[in-house]
Parts: sequence; structure tokens; C-alpha cells
Amino acid sequence: MNSMCRIFTSARFAVLAGILLAGNVLAQVPSGTLDIRGTIQITQGGSGETITLTDTNYSWFSGDRIRVTDGYGILYLNEGNSFGFLTGTDATLSIDNGTITADLPEGDLIYALQGEDRELFVNSSEFTFEARPAEDLAPCLGLTAAGLVQAPSPARNRVTVQSGELEGFNGSRTVERLVEPGEQYEFTPQAARRIEIDLPPEVEDQLDTERSALPCMVWWLRQEAAGAVIAGAGASAGTIGIGIVGGATAASVGSRIIGDDDDDDPDPDPVSP
Repeated sequence: MNSMCRIFTSARFAVLAGILLAGNVLAQVPSGTLDIRGTIQITQGGSGETITLTDTNYSWFSGDRIRVTDGYGILYLNEGNSFGFLTGTDATLSIDNGTITADLPEGDLIYALQGEDRELFVNSSEFTFEARPAEDLAPCLGLTAAGLVQAPSPARNRVTVQSGELEGFNGSRTVERLVEPGEQYEFTPQAARRIEIDLPPEVEDQLDTERSALPCMVWWLRQEAAGAVIAGAGASAGTIGIGIVGGATAASVGSRIIGDDDDDDPDPDPVSP
């Protein structure tokens, strides 16, 4: 009897171990692929191990942290959404039941989302930015929510919206603002300030008198990384719209505060974690 009990217990343990192993394998499925152009550091969310990578691909897992030393990284999620991390960026990105959360202590994060049920939360210092599709706004370049979140310092954040909408607010909601396509705002502990986007003449010439095309031509599309993010997300939907800015892709664009408002590289070799 004791032998049979031992056999039964061993079999049950083997089944349980198999279930746990299968669950662990499933939990380790990558969320997407990070295309690295330059040098970055990755701190793996599961192990806490930090590795340095240069000009390669990396299998991204939910909860991984990226620090961009030089160049930029573009994350293509399996579900079609894309993110760009520019030089000087420190960010952690996690996915949970379709909701994407990015912690952004510093740097520049470009986002390009598709689908009507996608939400992005960016936590930066004392502010939270929620990017989401806008039901009454037509998608731009096939994207329902796209833009740029910048955290140059803990006390100052800047956002630019390409499509959809983005709401920024602090913990106490004393500073809160909804940013719409074609708008740029700077958030400080005291206020959210509207920034006027200065477009180069070649872009201005493509706009009609009412500037209705502006949301599809905001300044950061001139950046190489931003272009790759938008093109990557659009490609999965069968739409690539970078050409809309025409000859202005390499132009520099400035901006200025206008008031207060309280209210061609080869394909890199892949790397596995």
C-alpha cells in the first residue's frame, strides 16, 4: 500500500510540475520585438538582470525596462501597436489585458496605437497621461491614437498629439487638460500651457487655409524614429502614411509657448533574452 501511495503521490507531483512548467512557459511569451538602432540597456522584468545591446533585435517581455544610451529603440508589439524610445529615455513598459502602461522617469516616448479598445497610461513624475481613441475623430494614418510624450525633467512634461486624444493630470487633479490632434501642451506643477507648433514652409504649403490637415502633419513626424514607429504600426494594418509630409521629412521644426491654460541601416541580428 505504501508503495502504491508513493507511486500515486509521485504521479500527482509530476502532473502538478507539468502544469506549473506549462504555465511558466506561457507566462514567458514575448510581447513584441524591440528594434535597436544604437546602444541601449535592458533590465529584464522577470530576473532583474541588465544587459547592454547594440544594433540588434531583442524579444520584449512585459515589464522590461529600457535605457537608451545612444540612438533609439522601436518596439513592435505582437498586437500591432508600436513605441519609440529616443536617446536619453528611461522607460518600463507593461501589458495587462490589452491595457498598456509605460513608466517614463525621463526621455521621449513615441506611441502609435490601433484599434478602438486600446488605452495607454504613461506615468511621469507627478503626472499621468492617458492616450485613447476618440470616437468622434477619424483615424490619422490608420492610427486611432498616436503622439509623443516627453519628460525632460521631473517638474516639466510636454505632449504632442497626432491622432486620438490624450488627457494629462496630476494626482490631485489640480492640473488637468485634454489634448487633441495637432495640439502640443507643456505640463508643470502649476499649469498646462498650450504650445504653438511652428511648421516649416514646405509643410505649411501642403495645408489648406483652414489647416484641417494639421493633425496628420505634426512636427515630430520629421524624426526618423517617429517615422519608423508610424510606418511599423501602419504596415500591420495595410496602411503606411509617412509620405504625407513629403519633402519635409528632414526639416527642423520649432515651437513656442503662447499662453497659460489651467483648464538606412541593415537588418540587425536578433538577440534572445
